[in-house]
Amino acid sequence: MAKQLTQKAAVAVVNKLAERDWVPIWYVNGVMLVPHYTKQHVWVWPGGQFFTPAELVDMGGKESTTLLWPRHWT
Repeated sequence: MAKQLTQKAAVAVVNKLAERDWVPIWYVNGVMLVPHYTKQHVWVWPGGQFFTPAELVDMGGKESTTLLWPRHWT
């Protein structure tokens, strides 16, 4: 019985982790910036630096989309 519950719980976790949505991203000089998980209209550079879309445009960034964990604001 315990093994069955554990397997069901594992399937639920795997299904939850597998959820993905198409979200906007930016590329600057070949580096992908992803949207901040909770801050609206903020993109994150690897290492944690934050940028707005206007800043990314000024840096020569190109907008795109990719499948990522859902952000509630995108």
